[in-house]
Amino acid sequence: MNDIAMWANNTEHTGPLEVVATGEFPPAGNLWNIIQTFEAHFRFANGVELICKSDKPYVQFEGTSGWIHIDYPIHIELSNEDLLTWKSGPNDISLPSMTSEKRDFLDAVKTRRQPQFNAEGGHRNATLSHLALASIELGRKLKWDPATEKVIGDDAANDFLKPKALRAPWKIEA
Repeated sequence: MNDIAMWANNTEHTGPLEVVATGEFPPAGNLWNIIQTFEAHFRFANGVELICKSDKPYVQFEGTSGWIHIDYPIHIELSNEDLLTWKSGPNDISLPSMTSEKRDFLDAVKTRRQPQFNAEGGHRNATLSHLALASIELGRKLKWDPATEKVIGDDAANDFLKPKALRAPWKIEA
């Protein structure tokens, strides 16, 4: 759901400035080593905070007129029923409706137009997960430069974000 949140925030072609995340892995010697629970907080240049956590899939937008909570795929809750009839103005972001991101992609290939969520947006969305995992593994807040795609002043974090084959030969300690 992060792609929808970034799209609605008009940040799908950039990234956060800060990330702080926590998470729990299974005990050593377990059959798998995949993170079990997590919570990541991302702060963007426009001041918006995106919170991503292990939970059922949903997206919630909060603003000056209230909040709207959408459980994937369709259950909607509102703080104010007037939000259902809200119309976007000339400076507002409105998300186009699509039946499926898969259908949108196939139609874009056939017509040679950009899909509604393009490769750059997909890359920036995937970056959120990598940054959150780095913050969890290293046990600290990271300051991110979305233009250079580097963690500011943190060689260990930048090394962690490299493909495993390119990482320094030493083990990163939290």
